[in-house]
Amino acid sequence: MHASWDLTLLRPYLQADRLVPRVVARTLTRQHRYTTETLFEGVYRLTERAAATLTPSGLSIHYPEPTEHVLEPRTLRPGVDPLMALDELLTDVIRQAPTATGCVGVELSGGADSGNVALAVKAAGFPEVHSFGLLVGGSTGRQQRERRQALVEHCGFRDTATPAMRHPPFCAGGVRDLCKPHDPAGAFYQEAFDVVREQAAAQRCEVMFTGSGGDEINAHHSRTQARLPMSEPVPWLGNQAVQALAEVNEHLAPIPVLPIPTLMAFGMHNPGFLRAGIWPVSPLAHPRIVRFMEQLPHEHKRGKALFRERIRRAGLPEWVAAPTEPENFLAVLEKGLRSYGLPVLDDMLKESILVDLGYVDGKALAKAGRERRLRAGRPRSAVRCARPGGRTAKPHVTSPDTEAEHVEATNLLYRDPALYDMVQSDSTGAGMCQTLIELHRPDARTLVDFGCGTGRDLEILAKRFECIGVDVQPGMVDHAHQARPGLDIRTGDMRTARLGKRMDVVTCMGNSLAYVHDNEEISQVFATFAAHTRPGALLVLCSPVTPITRTEPTTATVDTPTGPATVTIRHTWDLRTQINTMHRHWALPSGDEARDEIRRRVLFPRELERYAEDAGFEVLDMLDGTGTGLTGPTAYTVARQTPR
Repeated sequence: MHASWDLTLLRPYLQADRLVPRVVARTLTRQHRYTTETLFEGVYRLTERAAATLTPSGLSIHYPEPTEHVLEPRTLRPGVDPLMALDELLTDVIRQAPTATGCVGVELSGGADSGNVALAVKAAGFPEVHSFGLLVGGSTGRQQRERRQALVEHCGFRDTATPAMRHPPFCAGGVRDLCKPHDPAGAFYQEAFDVVREQAAAQRCEVMFTGSGGDEINAHHSRTQARLPMSEPVPWLGNQAVQALAEVNEHLAPIPVLPIPTLMAFGMHNPGFLRAGIWPVSPLAHPRIVRFMEQLPHEHKRGKALFRERIRRAGLPEWVAAPTEPENFLAVLEKGLRSYGLPVLDDMLKESILVDLGYVDGKALAKAGRERRLRAGRPRSAVRCARPGGRTAKPHVTSPDTEAEHVEATNLLYRDPALYDMVQSDSTGAGMCQTLIELHRPDARTLVDFGCGTGRDLEILAKRFECIGVDVQPGMVDHAHQARPGLDIRTGDMRTARLGKRMDVVTCMGNSLAYVHDNEEISQVFATFAAHTRPGALLVLCSPVTPITRTEPTTATVDTPTGPATVTIRHTWDLRTQINTMHRHWALPSGDEARDEIRRRVLFPRELERYAEDAGFEVLDMLDGTGTGLTGPTAYTVARQTPR
């Protein structure tokens, strides 16, 4: 008998073509179950409190009796403060963590779960504490960074933060890309967490405290009416998997002490820490905490009310305790699957054990992959050019952060630049821009366009001016290099880009400015505009100045390379943040559907004037697309750089 906490170390003793049908069916249909069975015949997982016995007659697994749980919450005695009880209990649990040097780490996402663990780690008084975190992109990521920073400063941790978008699933250099041994049912974000684990090991952390289990212990559910979840049909299942679906609920482990989703997450997540020589500890999943939370009245768990109140009482602001936009790593998963996962799928279809054994219908899966590319808005060639060894683009002006991936992930047209060009083929932006330049600066010779996208408008302007284009999205820039090779288009972030040149005209059209939501970052963008203009130069902007507030949806037909698509659009308006969100539902020619969401910051006319004036510009005119006045929702703003 061979045993290890790391499945990859058992690789010499398993065979990839000897699989357990019902476990394969569970995995392919995402009907995960808590069981001793693994994907591989003869390889078992010891579940909570189980024991394995090897005798001459074979291996047997002995389960404990199912754990008894509290069915309904209890009523608190008068005068009892549950927050104080949680505080003492959590700190006591954390102090029990084994450490010889007192050097520990904390996984700090900025959410309520990891925030509560961080506060307890601070109270425990370890000599040296390092915090680590994965950052998401976009405006959500900015809020996450601010929450993490507030917690780090409050607790006095030594912090290391890593942009998750740089290490999405299947990314170049990751465990899956390098074909290193790994658990096929392992963590979705293993590449990103591998980076975090390496960072923690480099700091010589002995223990890593995590917030795992917080969602489960705060869940409001019935233990008397619980049912196993069902999955949606999977069209590419092979006959072997279809037949095994009838057995997915057989051979399950008894009810454990800890929540089942937490234990299954431990199985995916914790071996990586152990591999790095770090002991993972999840205080929120300690049996004492679990039992305490089971008995707590629902009002203290609903919305993680008790956890959030504990953060407030620690003296942290409301936007840390109850954020308006909690972090979400879905865009990271989407990025990995779209940019790196689809090429892996192509290779798998050429030679796949799952296809050979009848668990997957290869033709149906290939069809699903083609349809997924259409929904993602990226043809196969474009996906493959993102792989290492592809064509090299022009040198970057700056290294764009995760904002580029976030914007791309939420807009179908940005994921397919060719479709973007087709849909925007009737744009009048370049013509309007040229008219305004001729009116206010007829002697202009040089122009830089920030947020140039595929270079569609720049191609028109280049007939009249010496042009440079800058865009934050590498996919759009790559397409521009292929479709318009004569243009000088570079990858860069207009918040920080510096070309080292001053031009006669700076333009920013196509709502590019509206994708910058933060006030300080808008000021940075205008500083970039100013850094590229000489005295008397023009600034021409096109951006929303009033929100679209109609609630009824509108429908239009859009031509695509595979036929007409129908898109239904509705808008929502958040006055507090001045974000106008466009929700689009696409009915594609293949019969599939796709949804995307475009969030644009509305800058009212006087706001635009203020940002421009602060950057040294004098606003000359502001008018809508008709050229006769200003009615909205979109306006062209013309400003002149004043002598400095």
